[in-house]
Amino acid sequence: MFNDIAAIVPQIIINTVIIIILLTFHEYGHARIANLFGDRTAEYAGRMTLNPAAHIDPIGTLILPLFLSLMSGGRASFGWARPVPVDPRMLKNPKKDMMFIAGAGPFMNFSVAFLILAIQRTLDMKTAIPAEILFIVQRAALISIFLAVFNLIPLYPLDGYSVVYGLLPNHLAREFAKTEKYGFIILIAVIFLLPWILPINPVMSILGMLAVKTFNFMDSIISFFLLRIG
Repeated sequence: MFNDIAAIVPQIIINTVIIIILLTFHEYGHARIANLFGDRTAEYAGRMTLNPAAHIDPIGTLILPLFLSLMSGGRASFGWARPVPVDPRMLKNPKKDMMFIAGAGPFMNFSVAFLILAIQRTLDMKTAIPAEILFIVQRAALISIFLAVFNLIPLYPLDGYSVVYGLLPNHLAREFAKTEKYGFIILIAVIFLLPWILPINPVMSILGMLAVKTFNFMDSIISFFLLRIG
């Protein structure tokens, strides 16, 4: 048993480091756009930074990713960071602005994944990348995409909730807001309860499939353009 655990320790460490870095970019995106729209709360709180220490949540950024990596044999990892503070009173149009602030986190993760794949493909055309490095790089891109997809679920407190709320007309947004009190309970059930009830978590499986399809789509676009300009 201990030999099995020791064998996956490097992968567990890599997964956790990847999660920390990706969540840092995610929260930085929230803070930067909030600042752009006039709310400097995150800046004053020291959150408008790419220093991971400013965003780490002991449970969501460290313990949970380590636990999930251990339980999955180093194959899966997931987590969250400390939410960036936002004061809607500082925004000119809170409903619309919060939509962009919330969407900035997933957008940042999509952008990071695209940049990772673009750099990897560019280098791959010029030199042979060691298989171990290639695996880590592609894993980082896939996890980044998964974090973006997961956060776009329209359930409070995920970013997708604020995005959908901002897109809806006011009368529908008020009705949608009534789901807020159930969001966290549903999320807990999806993340922690379903895996104990079902052999396969259907929600995570669907999100994983979407992440893989998005990964392949990004990779094909990058490869196409690099071949055109190469």
